Amino acid sequence: MMRVIWRARVISIMSAFLLLQASTALAGTPEESHAAAILFGEFETVFRSKADLLLTVSSSSGPSAYEGLSKTGTGTLSEPFGFLLEGLDLIGKRASADIIGSSDAVLVGVRDFRPPHGLGVVHLQFCYVFVLKKESSLDVRNDFHQKPSSSTAGSPVWKWVAPVQEGQLQPTTFHVVQLGHSYVLISNDIGELQTIAAKLTSSDDSAQALNGIRDWKVLSSHEYWGYRRNLRGGALPQDATQVSETLPGAETLIFWVAPKEKTGRLQVIDPSLNEGAAAKVNERLAQDPSVAFPGFKSVGTGRWETTIPLSAEGGRTSARMFYVMSWFGFVVYI
Repeated sequence: MMRVIWRARVISIMSAFLLLQASTALAGTPEESHAAAILFGEFETVFRSKADLLLTVSSSSGPSAYEGLSKTGTGTLSEPFGFLLEGLDLIGKRASADIIGSSDAVLVGVRDFRPPHGLGVVHLQFCYVFVLKKESSLDVRNDFHQKPSSSTAGSPVWKWVAPVQEGQLQPTTFHVVQLGHSYVLISNDIGELQTIAAKLTSSDDSAQALNGIRDWKVLSSHEYWGYRRNLRGGALPQDATQVSETLPGAETLIFWVAPKEKTGRLQVIDPSLNEGAAAKVNERLAQDPSVAFPGFKSVGTGRWETTIPLSAEGGRTSARMFYVMSWFGFVVYI
């Protein structure tokens, strides 16, 4: 079987109303809460990062440490945003700095994890949402000299094409649209871009979607988090992430980072996992001494957790995060 590895990047709720109010306060702004709810409704995996963290990775001088994290630790956290950073680099460093620097937060939704043709990057469908700062004067028209390719939600859409990568039969086409002074969207699917844009510009109440997210209060209180659900009911018959091989009973994955604590915490929701089964999972993960992946421990019925230090430089930090990011869908076949 082909080995899957992480691709490094230098490269109780009282009411829906109370839930929305609480989540808005924790998530930062009503705009961000609205965006998160929409992405949860459309995608299997959703990640959120404070924009400042991505700026430390996309800098022309190379990645740097972020708060209490090492350069390596910071770099590994950029992986869910790798397609975005690579795509922006094709426009130019100015566009990358302008768009990320004008944002409070960046979210991404991904789904449809399919194996590459031979070796290379796993195919997936993505949509990135930049939540712009209140004082932002960003106008993405300044970064494009060609005419818009189309329009959506009353705003122009531009597109550009990336070179074909290993494992692809066709190049990736990026589509971007700015929705007023609230959002910038970038997707590799024009239909998905139009769907998300229409929902973001609607006045639909997003409380119901957040109501179905496990531990939303915990997630939204951190500046960096990831969430994957429907692993047993919604995954493809041959899940390219191969999470089912290591965690066959997993239903939900939850990951968040506390930079000042210099750690990432991964929780697995798996009602079928008991102490004996967990011991086998830990034994398998510990087979490579160079990784020394921290074992899962029970933190409640059907809930297992492991803590991953992100303060050290070197291969061990990268190797541990390979497992985490691969389970969420960000992998390469080699």
